[in-house]
Amino acid sequence: MRIYSPQPREPLPRGFFIFKSIIKVDKRGSKPAWVNGMQYAAGSVVSYPDGKLYITKFANPGYNPTISTYYWSQYACSGGSVSAPAPVLVPAPAPAPAPSACSKPAWINGMWYAAGSIVSYSNGKLYIARVANPGYNPTISTYFWSPSAC
Repeated sequence: MRIYSPQPREPLPRGFFIFKSIIKVDKRGSKPAWVNGMQYAAGSVVSYPDGKLYITKFANPGYNPTISTYYWSQYACSGGSVSAPAPVLVPAPAPAPAPSACSKPAWINGMWYAAGSIVSYSNGKLYIARVANPGYNPTISTYFWSPSAC
């Protein structure tokens, strides 16, 4: 790797770039200081000017640990051991309702319907397209739609 140190106002040779990277370290030298706008991966630990340590729960583009508590939580380091962040409990999704014997797709405004298509409308009733139509409202356009039974 070649390092080039240009003189003031001297253009860089072709293919050379200047990278600026400043990483501050807290006074104890154990954790890097938080830098506004720096990308942090999940699990990164930083020190903040308030003297506290923070760990990222999710990757983020340098959000403030004292404000963005969704992305950061306080971190306690005791005796050199690293403690993992508390697990986040996510409730299991509710099971999908069993389809009824007469389950039809919901009507969508502006969707093309062929004659004979059956849809369920937001009022809970079923409608059948008597004539092909570009998604007219079944409760208003009674020429195109008729109530339907299962």
